[in-house]
Amino acid sequence: MKKIGMRFGFVVAALAAGAAHADADYFSLGKDQALSVAIGTEYSSGKYAQTSNTDVLFVPISVSYREAKTTVSLVIPYLRIAGPSNLIGAAKNQVQVNGAATPPRAVSAGLGDVVLGLTQNMYANPNNGWAIDLTGNIKFGTADAVSGLGTGETDYALQTDVAKYFDTVDFFGTLGLRKMGNPPGITFKNPGYSSIGAGYSSSENLRFGMAYDFRQRVIAGTANFAEVLAFVNYQISKPARLQIYALKGLTDNSPDKGLGTTVNFAY
Repeated sequence: MKKIGMRFGFVVAALAAGAAHADADYFSLGKDQALSVAIGTEYSSGKYAQTSNTDVLFVPISVSYREAKTTVSLVIPYLRIAGPSNLIGAAKNQVQVNGAATPPRAVSAGLGDVVLGLTQNMYANPNNGWAIDLTGNIKFGTADAVSGLGTGETDYALQTDVAKYFDTVDFFGTLGLRKMGNPPGITFKNPGYSSIGAGYSSSENLRFGMAYDFRQRVIAGTANFAEVLAFVNYQISKPARLQIYALKGLTDNSPDKGLGTTVNFAY
């Protein structure tokens, strides 16, 4: 067993952010402290049950610090949304509102929702290849609700990540629940979400994988969120790791397609 332990994104999300899609950000539990900085870019496009596309550019910067088995992370994203004004948020945090309406087109850009996370490694055994993490996230309502970049409210989430490692193959899964903050006049459902996937390491530096992500609807009358994605993860140098991924949405509340990349520097 060469590596043990995995931080799963929804960057990280992933609640936050999407740049963390099936992220293979490994860390060594033998190292007492670790600092990592990641910069990501994701472009996605979809109709979201409308007649024209909504295009989303999501650029998160994330910083995480681990000491022993505890990791604290912060994600600060830039967000640009161009399309019918019934979609707010990005990277798995999308909320589709007024699904039956035909809203006017709009272009909005600025600070997205900042996410603070705390992860505790509950179990990691290099002998049997199992690793289990418990993560709590707070998504602050920092995105401008008036321009449609977010709900303007604070959300909370709790999730468990489980991974099983073999010599060259690993399997991973996530199960979580999000408590939505309700803006004036809207009552959101509190969705459960999950992810399952697998990776294959063809060498010490190169890893391929696929994952399936699911999230329950947050507005009655809209679809659940579901997508599949494929990723490639390459160790550029000792501190730097590059991940490139492509995604395909499976429902009207998911992007039709998307591409993303993340560069992670670990110290």
